[in-house]
Amino acid sequence: MSGCECIYNKQLSGWIPLHNEKMESTIKEIYVVGDTTGVEEANTALEEGKLAGIAVAESLNYLPPIKAHELLNKTWKRLKDLRMGPFGEKRMLAKKEIFLQYPQYVNQ
Repeated sequence: MSGCECIYNKQLSGWIPLHNEKMESTIKEIYVVGDTTGVEEANTALEEGKLAGIAVAESLNYLPPIKAHELLNKTWKRLKDLRMGPFGEKRMLAKKEIFLQYPQYVNQ
């Protein structure tokens, strides 16, 4: 995983790279999506791919921050809708746990 910090999360089906809400790993400019970040359904992988794509486009100045923020919010709304119900809610809570742990490893 290119030196990315990983963490074990049973709910997300094993070892996954720590990442933030924009899908950036603990290694700057390396983004992770799909089953690598926890086994879910295909639609959530697609939405996470959009998050990473928007973040990359913003970091390269292809998207202005305001537009990127708008697109990220829309994508997160779709992800939250996909993670409704007992199965999805557990995954959503596991993701929040990952996001909370991320800063500890990036700011070392």
